[in-house]
Amino acid sequence: SNRFNETWKKFIDVGHKTFSNLTILDLDTASKNKGDVDLLKIAQQMGIKSYPSLALYVNKNVYIKPASGLDVEDIVSFIKDKA
Repeated sequence: SNRFNETWKKFIDVGHKTFSNLTILDLDTASKNKGDVDLLKIAQQMGIKSYPSLALYVNKNVYIKPASGLDVEDIVSFIKDKA
């Protein structure tokens, strides 16, 4: 969602400052990459069932969280809880 995109942009800055060893990536299956089957397959393989979602990889474990309605503090808490 557009609302989450603004939250995500803010989180990227906070995330880099808060988690020095965190790699932050976007997998956008809806905008400029619309119709890119490879991106959709990657999302499905990750177990993403709703959009937007967060996927966090920690020690070969994958944690998925629906991201709609989250704010920056929610994302930081999710990472701290799982890392």
